[in-house]
Amino acid sequence: MFTVTVSVRVKPDRREDFLSAITRQAEASRELEPGCLRFEILEDARDPLEFFLIEVYSEPAAFRPTHRETPHYAEWARVADEVLEGERIVNTFTAVRLELDEA
Repeated sequence: MFTVTVSVRVKPDRREDFLSAITRQAEASRELEPGCLRFEILEDARDPLEFFLIEVYSEPAAFRPTHRETPHYAEWARVADEVLEGERIVNTFTAVRLELDEA
């Protein structure tokens, strides 16, 4: 499995716009991308403008380049440019041990 994590900071006046857009992105990724196994959105417990995204794919090819070529990603990228501030920190991982709920 292949995992992508993304840390982002949201502009103070755009939090609700961010939440709406990232929720649509997560739902579309799970529903429309066969290799997307999870898409989690976490809010920092100390700072409601800091978020951490966890995306789990069946393999690297299910994410790259497939994910970024979808219409829902294009829409997310457009909104992200408007609602995020600062650097987006992206990391990728290969799972050593990862438990997933069976659906």
